[in-house]
Amino acid sequence: MNQIYIGKIRHKDQVYDGEREPIVTAAMFQEAQALLASQAPRRRSHSNDSQPHLLTGLLYHEAGEKLRSVHANKQGVRYRYYVSKQFVDRRRNESEGWRLPAQAVNRQLSIA
Repeated sequence: MNQIYIGKIRHKDQVYDGEREPIVTAAMFQEAQALLASQAPRRRSHSNDSQPHLLTGLLYHEAGEKLRSVHANKQGVRYRYYVSKQFVDRRRNESEGWRLPAQAVNRQLSIA
């Protein structure tokens, strides 16, 4: 919810009057927010909110390619990994690549 459109600015938990003029009325802004909320898809799970892939786009393998973040669900448990692009693209069929458990990587880097 970006309140800059109605001339407000947020800093931490406080909302202040901004220095710019609003570009929409407060009523129009509230109507748009209600419309967006009513049309937003329902999330089936919030599990990825508490366990983000913090290193996505920051890890590379020896050939200089970025590792992608992926996950698997098994019996209600989410397992997260960082894997090589070619490993994902070829679905492991005769391909070589890295598959690193995210929890172990994060622990080594003292993130989790």
